[in-house]
Amino acid sequence: MANDHPDSLLPFVPSASIHIHTMLSSVRKFSFLLLSLTLALTVLSLLPGAVDGADAKSLCSSRSNHSLKQRKHKHIAAHQHKHKHHDKSKKHKGSSSKVKSLSKATKKNRKHKQKKTKHHHHKDKKAHGKHKHKSKSKVGKKHKKTKPQHTSKQAAPNNLVPFGLKAGITGEDGLEALGPYIGSYSNWKAQPWSPNPPTDVLYMPMVWGAGTSSSHDHDLLHSFKALYGPGSSSSRRAAPPKVVIGFEEPDCPTGNGSSGVSVSTGARIWNEIIGPLRKDGTILVSPSMCKQTDEDWLTPFKAEIDVHWDVTNVHVNQDNVEDVKREIDYYWNKYRKPIYVTELACVHVKPSWNVVTNQQLINRYIRDVVEYFESDDRVAVYQYSTGMGLADQWRLTEPGTKELTESGRVYRDAIKQYAGGKSNHVGISRRSLELDSRDEAESLPLDDEEDEDVPEEDGVEGQDEDSEDGDDVEPLDDDDDDDVLAFDEDI
Repeated sequence: MANDHPDSLLPFVPSASIHIHTMLSSVRKFSFLLLSLTLALTVLSLLPGAVDGADAKSLCSSRSNHSLKQRKHKHIAAHQHKHKHHDKSKKHKGSSSKVKSLSKATKKNRKHKQKKTKHHHHKDKKAHGKHKHKSKSKVGKKHKKTKPQHTSKQAAPNNLVPFGLKAGITGEDGLEALGPYIGSYSNWKAQPWSPNPPTDVLYMPMVWGAGTSSSHDHDLLHSFKALYGPGSSSSRRAAPPKVVIGFEEPDCPTGNGSSGVSVSTGARIWNEIIGPLRKDGTILVSPSMCKQTDEDWLTPFKAEIDVHWDVTNVHVNQDNVEDVKREIDYYWNKYRKPIYVTELACVHVKPSWNVVTNQQLINRYIRDVVEYFESDDRVAVYQYSTGMGLADQWRLTEPGTKELTESGRVYRDAIKQYAGGKSNHVGISRRSLELDSRDEAESLPLDDEEDEDVPEEDGVEGQDEDSEDGDDVEPLDDDDDDDVLAFDEDI
């Protein structure tokens, strides 16, 4: 039985093993499929989130790009607006600074107004209404006093222009032909040559010299003293003249048309017979200078006289208008007074004195100089000279006649265009001269460095920026008034 049993089992063992192997293979396949399916399902479950994330990321990126574009557009628009505003600011230069200044000034004015009410009863009406004010700043800074500026309107008041016409002549040649177009004339003497002088042209007498260089010089001085000298009892004594002209070129020696008067002698005679005429209303014109811009006589003379002149006397001997302008600038800048050109001639002065004979040059010079004098209000009078030592081409009239030369006709035509407004009255008044000079000086602005765009309130001017209280503002002393006049203090 033992032999039978084993033999019977031998065929069964291989068969069972085969079945088990087959089952295990099937299980593995099923497990692999299940695992694959599980992985597939897992991957599929993740796909919607990835898609949503990608969409969200894409949307975020799109929004970011859009925002960047918006910021870029805003920056460009702001840049363009800035340039547009800059262009406008060019048209309205300084508007921003003025607004700031105005705002600051407004605050100060409000504060000042409050203080002013408190201290109003301490203020003098005259100082408050008429006088400039100066301020005491906390750091001791003071406003500069008003000084005459180089502006034409305040330099030569209209009451210095005879009959409203600047043009005139020195000498009486051409007086009849030119009379309707001129306002004044002089002749180096104390009275007119003609026994019947025109009434619509102002005659300006002169003290020619010291009366010591010649008999002619002596007669001229004696004649002036008899007519206008103080204390004269002569039956020839005339009414005080509207204008008196000082010495004829005292800075050069006698013999060539100059009077050759020393400074001390000139000052003595001026004080004796010219200065006193001021109280009679006469306008005083300074001595003329032979050396033009090289003069060194007037300044020491001014220091020695008791009464200063009102108008500076200038002799213009040039051959071009630019040199004429420089000469006017010199006398204005040095003496700061209105100007009468009592001798005008066309002469070469460089490299040496020489008369001009070229008619074309003379004609151009006449036209240019007349136009310039008429445009410069520092010049109140200019007189075409026919004195000694000049070329025949410069004469106003033909010899021995009253007929105008070519130069005379050119001068007539040049001044004629300004003669339409000739007045029926001489218009020269010492009183009105003083009032006009004061009024104009009070209206002048302060120096540029002190000038501010601060609104004025109730007549208070020039308040310092550091000054906050109304009681810090004080009126100028009366002694300071002379610094703001167009003329010296002794007018």
